[in-house]
Amino acid sequence: MWSRFFASAELKFYEDIDVCLQDRKPNLILLSGVIQCLENPYELIHKLLDKKFKYIVFDRTAFTKDEKLEILMLQKVHPNIYQASYPAWFLNKNKFLSYFQNKYDLMAEFDSQDRVNVESNYKGFIFKRRENAK
Repeated sequence: MWSRFFASAELKFYEDIDVCLQDRKPNLILLSGVIQCLENPYELIHKLLDKKFKYIVFDRTAFTKDEKLEILMLQKVHPNIYQASYPAWFLNKNKFLSYFQNKYDLMAEFDSQDRVNVESNYKGFIFKRRENAK
């Protein structure tokens, strides 16, 4: 795969979080532009919380501007690139943040540079696991 061009002794790529955790014990996981492309993004968030990473970093995450809404759309890849379509969630920021409130502290929140033709904000977050979190 493409990862063979970028992988090194310091940087490895895995198809699955569990496979990675069998091989290594990272203290940080980075999700950049991925959570909103999953069928059920909150299922992955639950899984991440159970893995007890010291840091969880999100970047390029799509949120609705309306704090009461969450929207699922279909993202179509231009046929000149390849034939495909993906879910495209525009998450509710308050709901998203609520998943972390019992076990993680929000260390930083920042704007991401992504822009689309949907009323939205792209954000990034850095969470740090609390020492006493169960």
